[in-house]
Amino acid sequence: MATEGFQYLALYAFTKDQEEDLDLQPGDVLTVSRASLLSMENYQEGCVEHPERLGWLLGYNERTKQRGDFPGTYVEYVGP
Repeated sequence: MATEGFQYLALYAFTKDQEEDLDLQPGDVLTVSRASLLSMENYQEGCVEHPERLGWLLGYNERTKQRGDFPGTYVEYVGP
């Protein structure tokens, strides 16, 4: 998926509770668009590298090819 954004690596398995959530497996690569991050209420400059501070993020799972929400506490920042 070619988009201006940031990549995160899933550290833990997560089973979605809501239809709009993503299932995660350790090692999944998730892409979050810059626009999605900028639209978040709690976005602050420099928090991209600390997803645990952002709460839930809207992203794209490269493995499953699905888009949805996932918890920032389950991933680590990889890079742009």
